[in-house]
Amino acid sequence: MAENKKQHFVPRFYLENFSFDGGKRTNLIRADELKPVPGIGVAGQCQDDYFYGKDLALEKALSGIEASAAQVIKDIIATGSIAGHGNPEDAILKIHVCIQWTRTLAFSEGLDFSFSQMLKLAYRERILRAGISEADFEALEFGRQEGPREAVANGADYIPFFEDLQPKLIHANGHGEFVTSDDPVVLLNPFYLGRFAGGIHGPALEGTVVLFPISPEYQVILYDRKCYRVGAPDKRTVPLGSVTDLVALNNSHYLNAFENLYHRDQSRAACHLSEFARVRGLRKRDRQITREVPMGGRKSLLHTFTEPINYRPLTSFMKVLTSRRGETGAVSQIPERNPVLSRHFQAYTEAVNARTISKGFVGYLARIAEQVLSDLEKKKWSPGRF
Repeated sequence: MAENKKQHFVPRFYLENFSFDGGKRTNLIRADELKPVPGIGVAGQCQDDYFYGKDLALEKALSGIEASAAQVIKDIIATGSIAGHGNPEDAILKIHVCIQWTRTLAFSEGLDFSFSQMLKLAYRERILRAGISEADFEALEFGRQEGPREAVANGADYIPFFEDLQPKLIHANGHGEFVTSDDPVVLLNPFYLGRFAGGIHGPALEGTVVLFPISPEYQVILYDRKCYRVGAPDKRTVPLGSVTDLVALNNSHYLNAFENLYHRDQSRAACHLSEFARVRGLRKRDRQITREVPMGGRKSLLHTFTEPINYRPLTSFMKVLTSRRGETGAVSQIPERNPVLSRHFQAYTEAVNARTISKGFVGYLARIAEQVLSDLEKKKWSPGRF
């Protein structure tokens, strides 16, 4: 077999945590059909031949990240505890979560769909004038040659925006098992759900919540501490208080799954299917929206975003801070959690587009570290929380 031909977009070590026989097999649920498939092999899941291309540099780089993350996750599961914000293990975990979010087939196809929709909207009249029929135009799709590679490269730029999120570990506490999926990192924004007519899932935005199950017993949650309280303030592990809480988390993963969900205990399959069926009407496969926004005069802006899923479960483990519960009205824009970082990201993006610097936001920040620290000092923020 060719070296690294089988390339996973969800690491095998991760899926093995949801195996019932030591890593060989797991139980699958087809998300759209709500069809259970018991005892399926782990090795063949969430992978494709040369998914990231035959140039193996990216695949090998991802393997290095996986090795470090696998040890951190193994230690979390073994101890039932998670490193606090700012620790090396916290940084490794957040890098892994960010990369995992962007390396899946779901993320890449979402970018492809947005790319195609933007081109069609921008060049619609020109294409129709060239003699393409309306029917052929609607069926027309544009793609990228190296979608998954580009998705990971672009996604790596978001790593700094995960750093300030507060980490905690949610424990199923005997109320059942957590499921995972072929798109295991879920970004939510309960604070702004229904309050903004556009995308609310950007990792830089205020109100961000990230869910990442790491085993049937444990799930990592990263959240904006300026909007939410998760569990007891002085505890980093949060035991769930009810089955209702566990169902809410599992439903979030079902609604955001691309094609498949995975779980360890086949005796719980019927229960999972019953709960998923209750929210099935909220599930949408294609959630990428592209629209033209007038900017005054003859100018307009193409806006692309992921349509939010209108799922609003009540949970006992996560609450909006008392000081912010009065903020329920519509907003014209969602604030950035860290305006200083976002300003530097804008400058970086403009420089990359102008081809005056090479791509890589983490490297860019390293080169201008003194300026970033100066800006943070002016804002009276701790560099450790940047």
